Amino acid sequence: MATDLFDLALQQEAARRAAASAAQNALGLAGTARVAAQAARTAAAEALLLAEQALAVLRRRPAATPADADALALALRDATVAQRTALATHLARSAEADAASLSEAAARTAAIDADAAWQQARAALALANAAHTRRRALIDDALVQPPLSTVAGDAAAVLASPEHTEAAARIEGALPAALRSRARARAAQAAALSGGHAEALARAQAEADVQAEAGGSSAATLPRLRRALEAADAALAAYAGGAPARLAEATAALAALAALSTPALTAAQAAQLQELQGTARPDAAAAEQQRDAAAVALAAAAAVLRGERLRARVLEPEADFAVIEADAAGHPALAQARSDFDAAQATYNSADAAFTAGMRQTLAAWQAEVPEPLWAEAATLWAAEDRLAALQAAPAALVAAVDAAESALRVALESDAPAQLRRASAAAALAAEAAAHQRRSAGLGAHAAAALRGPLVATPWLQP
Repeated sequence: MATDLFDLALQQEAARRAAASAAQNALGLAGTARVAAQAARTAAAEALLLAEQALAVLRRRPAATPADADALALALRDATVAQRTALATHLARSAEADAASLSEAAARTAAIDADAAWQQARAALALANAAHTRRRALIDDALVQPPLSTVAGDAAAVLASPEHTEAAARIEGALPAALRSRARARAAQAAALSGGHAEALARAQAEADVQAEAGGSSAATLPRLRRALEAADAALAAYAGGAPARLAEATAALAALAALSTPALTAAQAAQLQELQGTARPDAAAAEQQRDAAAVALAAAAAVLRGERLRARVLEPEADFAVIEADAAGHPALAQARSDFDAAQATYNSADAAFTAGMRQTLAAWQAEVPEPLWAEAATLWAAEDRLAALQAAPAALVAAVDAAESALRVALESDAPAQLRRASAAAALAAEAAAHQRRSAGLGAHAAAALRGPLVATPWLQP
């Protein structure tokens, strides 16, 4: 069993190379057999010609006496038997020569196909070698040496640094907690809404994969497994190619914020922002948080419902969709998705109504009091913190994803290889049998005419 895709490609290239060599040898043997069969047919044709000439001479010979007539009749009978025997032999040798020609043609086609398969295997090996070299260079070399090997620790150190403490204190001191929390949560919720579209696309792709793989063959799974490996490779390459730069950018951003000496707000601006108007401003922020959280939940429920609707349409393309969606017992997953969506819609409607026009005006006015430079500073701080938090995660999960995806694809390719050979062999055998049938059918008239007078020449049809 192969250990990875490169090892599998090596094995398959060797097998295709051996098959191509064997096919060339078989073509040589078939050519030799064809030459011998054609020589036998030529000899049979010469013997038939001699027999026909002898019979023609006897047919032209006059009989002077009754005794001569009797002798001539016997001679004609023997000559006729000899001619028909020679004809049968010629027909048999001709059929054998035709069969040998067909065998050589089939062997030539097989040799061409085997060579093409070998060339494809060589090209696949080159690609597998390049991918293997690139993959192992990341996993076995780049990830275990600086700067990649120290990225996680360096990111943690930056988050624990005085520069980060000073930058965070600048933003925390300027923005009220409720306003600050709402801004960060709103950005995360916007990303979640965006992720809902990606989830819907993933569901659609998963359903397409289910239908494509419905036959259960290994070949049907290959497109999905190749996509998975490509995605895992891309994620690992993105980490290896960008992690040090992202670390440097985040570090520089925090240092720049920490170095600012001008106060983020004037005294008047700070007093205005910190005025909470009793609880009106925090209450407005909390109401918006509830409404936006409900919006994210509603978007997720909508994505699930779209996926279940897609599944139902795929499974029953000719059915009335309104009837399908109304049939809860027959389509429980779709019915549950619809129920969940309706519940999420109701929750959203309630939260949206609770976020009154007055609250919206209060929150909008509060947010507008924040100077744009302070928003920019806050966005820079939070982006740097998020980036550093992500960089603290070691790439072990990315490596494991690559290994798992490669292993799954290798297993499927190994399983499909015998089936590929069977399909190719069946196609070649069918083509050869069709050509043989056509050639034999073309000579059927001559065989039938000879059989009428005797003997029956069955040679072409006696070989399995």
